[in-house]
Amino acid sequence: MYTFGGFMNDVILAFGDSITQFGQNPDLNGWVMQLTNRYMRKLDVINRGFSGYNTSNGKIVLSKILPESSTESLTEKRIQLPASGSFKNRVKQEISAKTGSTLRLVLIFLGANDAISTDSQQYVSLEDYKDNLKSMIDLIKEPNSKNYSPLSNILLISPPPISECMWEKELLNFGVSLNKSNSLTKKYAQVTVEVGKEKKIPTIDLWNIFMDDISYSRSLKFGTPQLDNIEAQNFEDASYGFKDLLIDGLHLSKTGNDRLFELVVEKISECFPDINADNIDRILPNCNSILSFTE
Repeated sequence: MYTFGGFMNDVILAFGDSITQFGQNPDLNGWVMQLTNRYMRKLDVINRGFSGYNTSNGKIVLSKILPESSTESLTEKRIQLPASGSFKNRVKQEISAKTGSTLRLVLIFLGANDAISTDSQQYVSLEDYKDNLKSMIDLIKEPNSKNYSPLSNILLISPPPISECMWEKELLNFGVSLNKSNSLTKKYAQVTVEVGKEKKIPTIDLWNIFMDDISYSRSLKFGTPQLDNIEAQNFEDASYGFKDLLIDGLHLSKTGNDRLFELVVEKISECFPDINADNIDRILPNCNSILSFTE
């Protein structure tokens, strides 16, 4: 495959399944698209979302996507850039295809496809799911890994909740029976959080955060969340709250993407302040500063 050999900023890699792939969709306010916009001229955000993939597929793909260890991945770049003088020299100093980019952050967002009925080809057991997440972390953090990158941060994101009635309605369009449950997805979300604690990796517990939002919305409407008897409710009542965050019971709506984007920005600010977009200068001088330079 042709590889772009020109200059790249340091990189944020968003790795996941369809929720990440669709995170680039402007019609849905895609969370990765919003992240790309936030880091414009600061870091390059790369979307590597693969619809339908689980952690067993993902760990194989990630090992090939990640760069192999190099001097750049092991050494932090510190360059003092002039604010005046030759503009050509400034550009040459700041932009060079020979200067390797550093992978600053990897977001790992999987589990929505692992959590499925056991007769599905996508199914991954909880034990294997846990091992797969650890394997992906070790690709980056273990010194003996060919992808070892001590300067790279990792952020785990748990799968979000699902609306069973909404997802069942979506599957009817394809002649498929309901194959997921919110209670099962919760278990995979819990394992994600456990792995984060065990490996000391910051984690967004998206399942619980979204469920808190959903419970609040449902309490405003019904007086209580009324989640215990949700199977007995009609579609409008059962989907209430869920349809604010999910477009089809599984994938994120505009509001869901906005919420996840906010959570990612907050977690980066809290755990990785050096790569908070507010703390990173734009590449090359602003246009009103160019007058300070000579040709």
